[in-house]
Amino acid sequence: MMTFYLNDCLAEPVEDLQEEVLVSIFCDFIESYAHYVKDGARDNYQLILKCDPSQLKIGGKAIKELISLIPRDFERESLRKKAYSMFNNYPANHFIEGRKKWNEYEWQDYMFLNQDANNLFVAYKEDWCIASIPIREEVTISPLPIVGKNDKMSVEILNWYIKNTCEIKQIEYANLPEEERALKILPYYFKGKQVIYSDEFVSQFKDPHCNVRNVVVARLLEAYKAGLLFPSGYDDNIVKKCQGKGNELTYELRQKGTGMRAYFYSDEQRLVLASLHTKAESSGAEQGSDINHASKIISDMLF
Repeated sequence: MMTFYLNDCLAEPVEDLQEEVLVSIFCDFIESYAHYVKDGARDNYQLILKCDPSQLKIGGKAIKELISLIPRDFERESLRKKAYSMFNNYPANHFIEGRKKWNEYEWQDYMFLNQDANNLFVAYKEDWCIASIPIREEVTISPLPIVGKNDKMSVEILNWYIKNTCEIKQIEYANLPEEERALKILPYYFKGKQVIYSDEFVSQFKDPHCNVRNVVVARLLEAYKAGLLFPSGYDDNIVKKCQGKGNELTYELRQKGTGMRAYFYSDEQRLVLASLHTKAESSGAEQGSDINHASKIISDMLF
């Protein structure tokens, strides 16, 4: 089980923080955590607080107040419901001192960003992850250093925030084979989106002779950053739109140096990965056949 401790000391000072910015960050946090736990039982991904949600403040606002500030519109209504569920049914309502894994010599006053961080030290000793809502650039890193006042020795804690769920998954799946780990982690690079693999793509990706696994993942991330996924788009470098009747839904992810070609489709919420090839395997009419075959896979999976 992975335990996330929702920390309340990373959000100060808050004098210059606009309320709508804080609410937006809070919504992102709720959406990310809900996405993270949806593939497993909630008990496997425990979120704990140090006090009642009505008292715990993030960025100067109590959590229950933050929930009430989420806009009541169609887009955010589901987030409001998730937030109410999370914090009305949270696993623990008090910060637990833990199992006393530390001794009197290592316990001292710990600081982070000139703030008291003794609770972070306890979380560190308990092997918990810190669930922060970063509203300053210093906390959008992982891990975070906390420093003892007496000996100035620094220890590092694992910080989970809205942009690094894939790093948590790297740790969780560390014992899996590389190719299986890559497939499991990929969806967490695309917050809130669904990644669907065809059996053919999985088989090709896991093939011992496949030498473009890392290229596929890297190019998908490049395409995502370039705005070519969710929904699909195309350019002259990363993604090509496939032409011809029956191929209207199909796009080609490519890298010229390696000859990698992966056929996919994406809309606003889904990415479907149909098949994986290299130019060395086929060209001309054979490549056209690959495209037609991938288009059939995509059509079957969507409809």
